Amino acid sequence: MLKISIITVVRNAKELFLRTLESVKNQTYKNIEYVVVDGNSTDGTKEIIEENQEFITTWISEKDKSLYDAMNKGLKLSTGDFVWFLHAGDTIPTPQTLENAINDVLNKETDFQKIDFIYGKVKIKHLDNTFTDYHKIAPTEKQLAKKGYKNFLEGMVICHQAMLVRREIAPLYDLDFRLAGDIDWSIRLFKEIEKRKTNKQEIRVKQTEIIIAHFLAGGISTSQKKKSLQERFKIFQKHIGFLGAVWQHFIIFGKRLFK
Repeated sequence: MLKISIITVVRNAKELFLRTLESVKNQTYKNIEYVVVDGNSTDGTKEIIEENQEFITTWISEKDKSLYDAMNKGLKLSTGDFVWFLHAGDTIPTPQTLENAINDVLNKETDFQKIDFIYGKVKIKHLDNTFTDYHKIAPTEKQLAKKGYKNFLEGMVICHQAMLVRREIAPLYDLDFRLAGDIDWSIRLFKEIEKRKTNKQEIRVKQTEIIIAHFLAGGISTSQKKKSLQERFKIFQKHIGFLGAVWQHFIIFGKRLFK
């Protein structure tokens, strides 16, 4: 069985964390390492962690520099084959979800050493308990294999909570970015996956049609949209140059305009 490290970052979100914790505890898939990174909470979150140490493999509670700093701590503490970020408020839909998703993937590729990236679907959960689909359509396995990191030059085409990433190649977050660092992280990840391919046709990514997470709406990139877009431009410039970043944003806004 693949060992899955589920990483939850939380700070002063006791009720939201409880939802995430319960959904992890209830999984029928048993080879789970649960890593919790708490940002020195003062609302009782830390006490909940202490009460549930039977289910929490590793945890730390201390002040963080940023969300991505906390996520880096989670990556460093993890020891699983794959890492999966579920933040406070994100939940796994059913007790059988992870088991079904892993079995679905391994039915397609029995040699898990040939798999670097597993992705599924998510539903966005809103504060009124309604659900909507993720706003982007995920690329297929072949599209991911062919275009690689260039898929993410259209933004987060795969929700972060839909990604299970081989731990040994998961990059640390660049702390120069505070809002759109997921895009930079995904681009660097897929550049690494490309290096590991033994031939151009090899597909080291596997998709499952299963909804593997309910992703809580909101977040810092949503609440600070303008700054997030500015940061995304800097990320694109880092990877494809200034003119490439300008052209790519022209394409993105053009697609939105003519939807």
